[in-house]
Amino acid sequence: MSRLQESESEAPKAVASIRKANQADLCAIRDLLSLRDGRQWSQADTDWFLCGLDPERCLAWLAFVGGKPVGLTSMYVRTLRVGGRERRVGYWANLYIQEGHRDHMLYPRLPMAMTVALKPAGLDFLYACVRQRDVAATHLRIGFGHVGRMKMLIKPLRPGRLIAKHKKMPGLVQALAAPVDLLFGAALKRSRRSLESVDSTVDLPFDFESAGQVVDLLNRAGEQRISQRWTPESFQARFEQTREGGRYELLGLRDQGLAAAVIWRMAERGKGIRAGVVMDAVWRNGDERAIGSALIEAERRAHRNGGELMIYLDGVGPAMREVMERLE
Repeated sequence: MSRLQESESEAPKAVASIRKANQADLCAIRDLLSLRDGRQWSQADTDWFLCGLDPERCLAWLAFVGGKPVGLTSMYVRTLRVGGRERRVGYWANLYIQEGHRDHMLYPRLPMAMTVALKPAGLDFLYACVRQRDVAATHLRIGFGHVGRMKMLIKPLRPGRLIAKHKKMPGLVQALAAPVDLLFGAALKRSRRSLESVDSTVDLPFDFESAGQVVDLLNRAGEQRISQRWTPESFQARFEQTREGGRYELLGLRDQGLAAAVIWRMAERGKGIRAGVVMDAVWRNGDERAIGSALIEAERRAHRNGGELMIYLDGVGPAMREVMERLE
């Protein structure tokens, strides 16, 4: 080994540091989110996504190596109802460590920084919703507890094209899937007609009045489980836009007040698969048929917008699961 090679191999490794982010760091956060997602985030979308780093709504931490930001984590401030009590808590999101800097023990150092900040921020605990099993196992190793599991419910809208995209089949095979999807679509139309109520689903504005009505239903539905306590203001802020800068749709049925409501959006997932994503669904007691009609309308619109499937994270409970299963 030459003296040059020896000196390079013995060069000290750059030290990683972590500090709480402030509003002046939102440009750096924008760049890290762009690296994470493989698309350019706008500054406006970044500011909205991190709530402008208003400490009453969102806290974030950055990791630096050689003065360069290479890692991010954040938690959103929420009010949860747990066991009949309201608790002010942090919801963990947006952990990202830039490739090439993942050997600095930044995970678990970044979440540890959040944990230390909980008490000074007046928060009772930190929680997260994790999709990947290996990541969930790592969370358990650093001190998290397991609360429960939620299933991802999926309904195909164009099964032929969905399989062709998922399997990365060439264009000719995708074209051959069209007749299958045409027949499947006709069957879907027949099943929708048999399940819809006589009332019509309408578009609801995301104004304060509609938000208040939906929030009332959401809070009532969550009384007997661990759930977020919504306000009209938090509802409007959450669904002001999608993270890509798109829009949510709020569908509802009115009958002497709001009988049912569905919040949904179109999203593009891996391999160009387009999905209609049901964000939340809620109904007045005894109006299960009304929520079925609202879900069918969301499904119809997703199909019209080129969707291959519908997705719903089953976190509301058995009553909602039964409604979804009847719509299969």
